[in-house]
Amino acid sequence: MTIKLGTHQPSQPSWLPKPVKVLGLLILGSIAYPLPFLYFKLGILAFFSTAFWLIAILETEDLRPMAGLTVFAALVYSSILVGTPWLRNFSLQAWLIAPLFYVPLFLPIFVLIRLSRAVMPHLPLFLMWPIIFTGAECLRIRLSPGEIPLLQLGTAIARFPALIQIADITGTSGLTFLLCMSAGLCVDMYVRMTRSTSHLKRSTLITGVSCLAVLSVAVLWYGYLEDTTRSFKYGPKVQVVQPNVHGWPGLQRSESRFREIKQVTLQMKGSDVDLIVWPENSFIQSQSDNRGLTDSIATEIKVLTLQLGAPLLVDGPVIQVGGQLRTHRASLIHFDGRIDFYEKSVLVPWSEYIPFQETLHRVNQRWADGFARFVISRNPNLTNTIPGSAPTSSFALQDKQGRTSNFRAPICYEVLNSRLLNQWYRTLPSNEHSAFFLVNPVNEVLLGPTIHEQTLSISMLRAVEGRVSIIRAANNGISGAIDPNGHVYASLTGSGHNFLTDGTGTVYASAIFDKRFITVYARWGDWLPVSCLVLYFCLLASAGLKRRLQR
Repeated sequence: MTIKLGTHQPSQPSWLPKPVKVLGLLILGSIAYPLPFLYFKLGILAFFSTAFWLIAILETEDLRPMAGLTVFAALVYSSILVGTPWLRNFSLQAWLIAPLFYVPLFLPIFVLIRLSRAVMPHLPLFLMWPIIFTGAECLRIRLSPGEIPLLQLGTAIARFPALIQIADITGTSGLTFLLCMSAGLCVDMYVRMTRSTSHLKRSTLITGVSCLAVLSVAVLWYGYLEDTTRSFKYGPKVQVVQPNVHGWPGLQRSESRFREIKQVTLQMKGSDVDLIVWPENSFIQSQSDNRGLTDSIATEIKVLTLQLGAPLLVDGPVIQVGGQLRTHRASLIHFDGRIDFYEKSVLVPWSEYIPFQETLHRVNQRWADGFARFVISRNPNLTNTIPGSAPTSSFALQDKQGRTSNFRAPICYEVLNSRLLNQWYRTLPSNEHSAFFLVNPVNEVLLGPTIHEQTLSISMLRAVEGRVSIIRAANNGISGAIDPNGHVYASLTGSGHNFLTDGTGTVYASAIFDKRFITVYARWGDWLPVSCLVLYFCLLASAGLKRRLQR
């Protein structure tokens, strides 16, 4: 059986020349897709944003496959540029070049749609687009360096509480599926109006509208029930310190910064606090008998915990003798001087390691060395870090009422990795399920203000997916606490009741426990996108077999 990816249906004459139409789709798609990620009040646009991508694929069907693929790659590249303005904080070259490494991960969307159009032209796009996009998006994130959910479609509607509650069953992929079904239905209507030989019947479109309406009502109904029927229990009171300090160029400078944060903490110390949390990169630690703390700072911190009357969670890289960075560690210092720690296991690409360097090294060592020098020249803050091993137990915390709870501390972008969090949930002892929460030390000062809202939105979905509360301790924002329904219930606020960034302050929030923990998604992970991929290839095989039998 021969399949031609360039197969297309003749269209009615258009008053727009083909180059003008394609250029218009490039411009509209480049803006419409990333816009909801940058301005979350426009999140409703996500229901239609991928329609321009899909129309661009259809409008280039009469071109050679490579020409159509090039147009789609240009559309993806420009969308990533618009959606990641924070990359310009490193350098202009980093902003222009970094997306090139991620564009190939989007290309399976193009190939699978073209393949389905060639083999199964009778199937409506409101069915095929969500199946293909949802499965390919999950695959893209899983294969990307660091598994960072860069521009994951479902996160664009994180600020709609009634819609995101379904994430505890389907994960963020369930929201992506719903958004793509809406976009696919819009394109089905476009195809029926513009193509004279369209296979779509009016009854098919009516079926699509009905399916979308039923699915939307079901999601909203479930969201309303889950968001209004809260099963919360309040636990230990946590104080989050947002010091708004900057980089850590050396150990001596690090110690002075440590004392700055210490001074802020002492000035803003509240009463009856059970845990105090400092942000990521509180100071650079050194390898010693004090489990990663220098002798002077270790003594000072032990005295500080007694002054504060509460254990202290600090974070920072650990260096070996000679100044070489080794691991990144979150340390919990108790009253009696005991130190429990967790070493970061998921590293940030381009910041804590250089992706593809080992692959290039196998091909040509000079290429690999030149690539490393170029990346370091564009990001002088890059540090070679070794991933730590995941801990077998959580941090144990006893509050002033004598109640015991447990928490884990995903460092920085680890909280965005749903697969890591689900692994943690599944390995928790059953006696920790009723009193468990997450504390997330963050330092996004190098990325600029445009990243804060994006990472906060993804954290909201992580909270719903696991039905856990997440307490964010950020260096310069956004610090706050997210409940298991994805609502920010405590935060630093500035003018106009906006989140405070680039400012100093303290957040007080009690951890929240939810009896719905552990969720379906926490147990089964990305079952929906995997099912989408399996269903797609089953449909493809069935259509191919049917054609062979007809011949």
